[in-house]
Amino acid sequence: MHRKSLAIPAAAVLILSGTAGMGRLGGTAHAQGSRDTYSGTISFTDYQTPQALGAGGAGSAEANVELISAMSDSALGLDNKGNFYADLVTQVPTTANGGLKVVNGNETITYHIKPNLKWSDGSPITNADWISQYEFWNFAPDVANGPGTPADAVTSVTFSGNDMIVALNGVVGSALQQLSTQPFPWEYYQKKYNAPVTGIDMSSYNRAKDIDPKTDLVPAAIYKSSGLQKLALAYLSDNYNSPSDIFNGPYKLKSWSADQRYVLEANPYYTALPADPKHPRPAILQMVVLSADGPTYVQDVKAASNYNTIDEAQDFSPQNVPDLKTTKYQVVIQPSLQYEHLDFMVAPTYKGLKNPMANVSVRTALNYAINKDQLLTALFPGFDPKTLELSSPYPGSSPWSIDKQLPGNVYNPAKARALLQAAGYATTLGSGGNHIVLDYVTTTRTDRIKLSQILQRYWNQVGIGIKVSYSAHSTGQNGIFASWGNGGLLDHHAYQIGEFAYLENPDPDEGALSWLPQQINSPTCPNCGNYGVINDPHLTSLLLQGRATLDTAKRHAIYNEVQKYFYQQMYNISLYTVPAIVAVKGTIGNFKQTVTQAGNQWNAYQWWYDPTNS
Repeated sequence: MHRKSLAIPAAAVLILSGTAGMGRLGGTAHAQGSRDTYSGTISFTDYQTPQALGAGGAGSAEANVELISAMSDSALGLDNKGNFYADLVTQVPTTANGGLKVVNGNETITYHIKPNLKWSDGSPITNADWISQYEFWNFAPDVANGPGTPADAVTSVTFSGNDMIVALNGVVGSALQQLSTQPFPWEYYQKKYNAPVTGIDMSSYNRAKDIDPKTDLVPAAIYKSSGLQKLALAYLSDNYNSPSDIFNGPYKLKSWSADQRYVLEANPYYTALPADPKHPRPAILQMVVLSADGPTYVQDVKAASNYNTIDEAQDFSPQNVPDLKTTKYQVVIQPSLQYEHLDFMVAPTYKGLKNPMANVSVRTALNYAINKDQLLTALFPGFDPKTLELSSPYPGSSPWSIDKQLPGNVYNPAKARALLQAAGYATTLGSGGNHIVLDYVTTTRTDRIKLSQILQRYWNQVGIGIKVSYSAHSTGQNGIFASWGNGGLLDHHAYQIGEFAYLENPDPDEGALSWLPQQINSPTCPNCGNYGVINDPHLTSLLLQGRATLDTAKRHAIYNEVQKYFYQQMYNISLYTVPAIVAVKGTIGNFKQTVTQAGNQWNAYQWWYDPTNS
């Protein structure tokens, strides 16, 4: 699964197992403890094996993020229902409390930072640690997301005591999410990478002074061959999985045994959020690797010996639910903001030739050729396909979705052939004419292999062929999700159809980074998100309008239009909503599954271990 930034759900809980609801998790309270007491070990597992911690530039996979969510705090957090809570700050900024203001058309956000915050080595979290996100992670060419992000609106960041004031040019409707700020250990990075940074004032941030207006990046004269560039390049290759690395969350890394076990222990300097008042925090959290092979992973979760040692398992497909129901685990399934889709690369040319995917008629024909009901029934027996079927780029559980207003299963091979014929393409295989053969890439996950085979049959029936490539190491060299420097297929637009999952942000503005022309990946924008090379002035105009207002009603109207237009242009095919599925025991007190990008460890600061409630 490919991930970008934070995300949210806002959906009712749906329990498909034969057990009762989540209310029974946590069970009987045991001995009362304070924030400074710790007891017990909680173990969880995941289908994906971490390559690194998400704090380092080399760590980007889902499992990396789920580990780091117990080790890293931000100004604001997202709870299991997608609502903001104050994490490293004393309150969520709102217009009511004065934290959000718009004066003369310009927005200001004031964060009241909690005092005396420290890193896990006991060093203080400084103003420079907060500023580094703006000076470095948003604007240094090697690590920044490039132009077209909401960060471009930030004109200054200043401090007054414990208050951090972020001033914007104009209004960013998604500011609290898109500009959610997090400290980075600035001094530690410079020492670790032997890269002292000079020439940048880290006491405040001033865009007019610090950023080149032509590139939205740190000026080349400051950046090139500087300590800042050395730091950036070292960070990009850093797995950040050493026990000597520092963190600011409730846990820190104790040990890293690659492909086996990743052990977290309590951060003794953590004061940001209180433990449950009646229970001690777990002394140890650990991710245990059972298997990175899908079928083997499910069988391992079913094994009685693993049930005795694993408190929570995650990262399942709907096809795994029948197996999971045979276990003693409580199987919890919620509607998700994650969705599986066919991503189209729509540049005019591909490998030096005319690209059929640039033609909306071809993209629409691909959709007409798919019987979604039949496809989902074949992929996930036992699930009603209508509960999964999706047409919108915003999943049905999103409060922004108009999925039910868009056409659902439009299977009509005759229409597909008519569109292809009108566009000048052959509609049968093996005959004369202008045939379409498309490069299709996905991962080696079992259900994705099956899906590609089914789609191949559907598209063959209307004369379209595909050449399928499976990426065994999705984040490795030349993998589908690999970085630009490692030859990533998506980053380099080396595909015509890509099949993968995307976890949508709570606010639809984040999705704009996949569709704005400024975000097209290139050597100068290696971390951008527009893999499909979408460059549509009308779509861009709608997306920027949605960003530039705090009026919720106006934003909903705009994003409704975005979804309708996106579907008309068929820039991708949204196949199905991926349910969030976990298998969990009551041994994890206060476990609250989330379907956001924050990960199921989002509230580990308030977990407890209950050995009596297995």
